[in-house]
Amino acid sequence: MNYLFVVMICFLFVGYSTNNKLDFRFDTTNKFKCSIRTSKSDSQITFSGIFKNEKNEPVKISYLFIVTKIGNSGNSNNSQSGEIFVKGNTETVLSKVTNNLLENDIYKIKLKIFENKNIILSDSLEFDNFKK
Repeated sequence: MNYLFVVMICFLFVGYSTNNKLDFRFDTTNKFKCSIRTSKSDSQITFSGIFKNEKNEPVKISYLFIVTKIGNSGNSNNSQSGEIFVKGNTETVLSKVTNNLLENDIYKIKLKIFENKNIILSDSLEFDNFKK
């Protein structure tokens, strides 16, 4: 009897939480793409947030690009955001973050793309610089 009651409460909670105002409208047309790219030298690493508009017409988007570093020299958060018009059939670099690369650093990178304040794309990456 108690088990059935717990299951019913869980269903009620899940039903309630999924009907809240969280409006995630991901791009279902496959006309937009986003990615996080890395480039590395001996002493630095650069993370770039990329957006590609495969439609013929321009689109206005906003973005949030977050780079979190956890390392022996300390932790840091770098958050960049903005709005941009992207021409049709164009790939653009939204943001770049360059950090010194130290042994045992861990980076967590997130890129979120919004159209009309609704999230349409996201990407994430975790990078570590552990000696193998």
